Amino acid sequence: MKNQDSKKEWNNHVYKRRTDFIGDIKKICNLFKFDYFINCGPGYVGAEAWSLKSLYPSCNILGFEPQTERYNHLISGSFPGVLEQKAVGASKGHIEGLMGFIGGKSDFWLNGDENLVEGGFYKKEIVEITTIDDILENINGKAFIWADIEGSELEMVKGATKSMEQDKIVGFNLELRTQNIPSGHCSYQEVVDYLKPFNYITKDSKSLNTKDYIFSKW
Repeated sequence: MKNQDSKKEWNNHVYKRRTDFIGDIKKICNLFKFDYFINCGPGYVGAEAWSLKSLYPSCNILGFEPQTERYNHLISGSFPGVLEQKAVGASKGHIEGLMGFIGGKSDFWLNGDENLVEGGFYKKEIVEITTIDDILENINGKAFIWADIEGSELEMVKGATKSMEQDKIVGFNLELRTQNIPSGHCSYQEVVDYLKPFNYITKDSKSLNTKDYIFSKW
């Protein structure tokens, strides 16, 4: 009975999050017009990419997830677009990061404290990494970037410099912290300061959950 209750509670949680994402996606699509949705760190089946596809089937979705367990989970859940097992950062190639594993965490940190490894929750692993500029290089059309990449959002926007200069990116939705920032994670203010010269500012951040911020051009 306990297992059934736990499963029901989890199903209710997933349904609530899916409902939240549908509201978030509607809000974003009312604010921005775009042809491509770049989904960095999709997380789990039924999240933002699925909500977007159900509401706007014609939108092109490109997803990037470096963590092996999550990548396989998303593939088995019929990710509604093209999904690559890569991290997204400031440069392309290969990079060592901290990967959570079964029995511990299930995420990937480009920058993390050694204590995470010593605690047994993460292990060092080299993964392929790309940039937003590389992703958008041969794409004609406007893109919206959604990223929840465990404190590497600043590295990701640094890798989008050319695309921002070419006006390919209409906006961002980034999960950022303003306080209690883990070692190795960027802060909200660091990202704000980097994006400001490109004329991106936070817009209506309270429309999403408490750590998500929307950035749009002036």
